[in-house]
Amino acid sequence: MLLPPAFAAVTRALQQLVKTAVPTSTEVTALGLAEAAGSSHASRVNLFLYRITSDAALRNQRTARVSKTVTPALELRYLLTAYENPTRAIGQTEEDLLWTSLNVMYATPHVAVPALGRDVAVRIEPENLTIADVAALWQSARTEIRATLAYVVHLPPLLPLEIPASATLEDIRNLRLDRLGGTA
Repeated sequence: MLLPPAFAAVTRALQQLVKTAVPTSTEVTALGLAEAAGSSHASRVNLFLYRITSDAALRNQRTARVSKTVTPALELRYLLTAYENPTRAIGQTEEDLLWTSLNVMYATPHVAVPALGRDVAVRIEPENLTIADVAALWQSARTEIRATLAYVVHLPPLLPLEIPASATLEDIRNLRLDRLGGTA
């Protein structure tokens, strides 16, 4: 399993989770902080993957399949930010959207990510960032600071794709896309 597509698969799973909770007119995006702040959609929740770190708790655990090489256990760190509808419709203020998103993330500590393999789920935990950490992230994006929730998503070690020795680059690309549910 190639890691960048795995990150995208996890992000899509989180977007789908949040989308189940927010009003249907709310867009759920995965944009950079500056892009999200400049987006014209009236009401949205944005998930921004801002940091990828090694998962110290899983780093030294051995897998049951020691004969296979696995990817490192990683932590994906996200900021979840809401942008309100200018009409301030009920259920769509920034506070309402953050509260709804917080509740669904709290109620769902594990999310299945079928694209990563059968029975693969990631663990979601809230992360406590200091105001200085949050301010630094927003300042680096050169945009106004906003109320934000932070989450750590634990990505377990993944087995690599089984690739036949005779596979061409196109075969490998198609195998990866099939596994991730994407299209060419």
